[in-house]
Amino acid sequence: MLLSWELDILTITMIASITSICQAIVLHIQYKISPDFPCIKIWWLGSIAQAMGFTCILFLSNPSLYLLAVLANPLILLGHLIHNKGIAVFFDIKTKQGPYIVFFGVFLVAYFYFIVFNNSIVGRGVIVSLFLLLVLFSNAFRLFKNSKGVSSASVRLTAIIYALHGSFSTLYGINILFFSKIQSYDTFNQSFMMVGVFIVPIIANMLIVFGFILMVNQRLNSKNNILMDQLKLEKEIAEDNSLKDSLTGLMNRRYLDNILEKEFNRLKRSNARMSLIMLDIDYFKKYNDYYGHTSGDACLKQIGKILNSIVIRSGDTVARYGGEEFFVVLPETDEKGAMVIAKRIQAIIETLAIPHAYSSVSNSVTTSIGVVTIKPMLLKSPEEAIVLADKAMYLAKQKGRNQIYVSDIQ
Repeated sequence: MLLSWELDILTITMIASITSICQAIVLHIQYKISPDFPCIKIWWLGSIAQAMGFTCILFLSNPSLYLLAVLANPLILLGHLIHNKGIAVFFDIKTKQGPYIVFFGVFLVAYFYFIVFNNSIVGRGVIVSLFLLLVLFSNAFRLFKNSKGVSSASVRLTAIIYALHGSFSTLYGINILFFSKIQSYDTFNQSFMMVGVFIVPIIANMLIVFGFILMVNQRLNSKNNILMDQLKLEKEIAEDNSLKDSLTGLMNRRYLDNILEKEFNRLKRSNARMSLIMLDIDYFKKYNDYYGHTSGDACLKQIGKILNSIVIRSGDTVARYGGEEFFVVLPETDEKGAMVIAKRIQAIIETLAIPHAYSSVSNSVTTSIGVVTIKPMLLKSPEEAIVLADKAMYLAKQKGRNQIYVSDIQ
């Protein structure tokens, strides 16, 4: 028994019309969700045109509405043309309206020729197939050409659907031109090819709209990921800036308090030692008053640069404690190791020979340095360690400045 391809054209056309309307509704909802993508609105307009086209086919059996029915094919073709424009907008491709108008105008002239001057279903079928395959393959080519990027998978999928739809349109045109003897629309249900005329557009258009939505959402997800990465980076930069001294680039007092507490608790558990160095620029107020705050800032920057170049061991911390005071945290470092670093700091600062005419101890900028080595387990809090370092630095000043004082606290 041979398989029958008889089909109720009215029913299948109604299904095509309803599905096209649903696709237009889905695209409209997607546009409301993603208004930043104008291509969705263009695709929505294209789907409306196709929905109107499939609806017009319903009037084929009504002689009084026949002229309305013949608008079906132009509207369906127009829908695909509008989709082509939407694809260009999606890829930020600049296109002019002229070629679209000329293309559609040539189609209308040829199409209505086979209605007004030579009423031929075969002629109209060939014209529709020819122009439709040109649009469909154009859409497929544009998608394939721009298929690289974050939405490449969905773009290629949509391109393949367009290519398959265009291939069917080509086969249909060949079939209707060379093999079919169609005299009226009532004979459309006599072959597999004629059944496909209605089935293929329904399936293809559903998949195309699905592909459009996938393309938009993949790009939207990519933009969201980029935005999230940017926000994360900005947050990290903001956090980093909040922990750094804007003038010297060293860590600030806030960071110092955090890292000191962390290292204090860690070394307390291991019963290890920690050395702290606190230094102050001698007679810095006089330096600022005489040379100006701009020179004072430059001096602080130079001192900060020196400290950063000397204290390079991973885990060590250099911070601007406040004003002209600097602080160095040296975990798991004994008094001898701390003294080596303190002497290097003092020596290099002297080598810079930054003029200081109002210093009572030297003609150049000098520092008073306090060094203390502690066992965190013997102290109650990291604040105690800071007090001890500050006291050592104060004693260095008290003993005449421009020297290193080592606290005898163990």
